[in-house]
Amino acid sequence: MQANARGAAFIAAVGLGAIDFSDIPGLIRFQRTYRPQPENRAVYDRLFSIFLKIYKKNRSIYRRLNAS
Repeated sequence: MQANARGAAFIAAVGLGAIDFSDIPGLIRFQRTYRPQPENRAVYDRLFSIFLKIYKKNRSIYRRLNAS
């Protein structure tokens, strides 16, 4: 829960020198591990292909947003 906020906090802590990236796995508790299901490979490939198209079309927008 709150993965984005936690991730941002870890990145900030690394930037401040409080921790190293290598420390982060020891600071996280996992409740479950999910593994891709081989029988869904075609679906994963199709959706990833769509994701790449969206990313490439929006890349310049992301670049402008991050430059602000």
